[in-house]
Amino acid sequence: MQPTIDQPFKFKFQFSDQNGNATSVFSLKGSFDGQALQLDKESLVIAGLLNVVRRQNRMVLTGIRDEGEVVQFILILSSKGVAAQLKQAVDIARSAHWAKVHREQLVAAGRGSSYRDATCPHCTATIILSDLPVTPQLFCPFCEALTTVAASAEPPANEKEFRLCDECGMFSHPQKFTIFYFYFLLVVYGFWTNEKWCCRACMRKDAWKMLAGNFLFVLGVPVAITQLIRAYSGSY
Repeated sequence: MQPTIDQPFKFKFQFSDQNGNATSVFSLKGSFDGQALQLDKESLVIAGLLNVVRRQNRMVLTGIRDEGEVVQFILILSSKGVAAQLKQAVDIARSAHWAKVHREQLVAAGRGSSYRDATCPHCTATIILSDLPVTPQLFCPFCEALTTVAASAEPPANEKEFRLCDECGMFSHPQKFTIFYFYFLLVVYGFWTNEKWCCRACMRKDAWKMLAGNFLFVLGVPVAITQLIRAYSGSY
């Protein structure tokens, strides 16, 4: 069933450009009531929220307006906790709506008995399983969590931390890595920085390149060494 929200979830945010820079000086007001997401003057109903991706306190929303136009918004939330709460609320609502519509379509086609779903143990979103084979593990397309659900199967160590790496698309323990370059050419100096959400194996190439690129200018070396250590320590 579609969840109901007694009080709208209110939050403050800023729109961001493709480079990650806020497009406004002051924060804007947003809210989500379980039916529609209000972003300042923009409004998207849950049926039109196609994809929601969160990294730390930033979110990328892809949706369809009532007139059929596909739009994308990049948001900077006040904290990663607020971003996590908003994403979970949106995912629960839109997944329940999609499941309801899917079930109605199957019933209309005379295949109501083939409807099957599951609730993600991590984010509690509704996962449609109709026409899919029964497997020992359950993948949630909303929070990207992998869960062993078969009683006879032994879950892998740290399974709850498994997520998809943005670089290789494999299950691992991805985390945020910082890429930093400092340069100094006579009277011209500056730096370039970027962030990646990936596994340690994918970060190693960038970490070695960062160490080599910063070697002559010294100031960027500590950052490069730190990321290199992180890339080779711990589990994947």
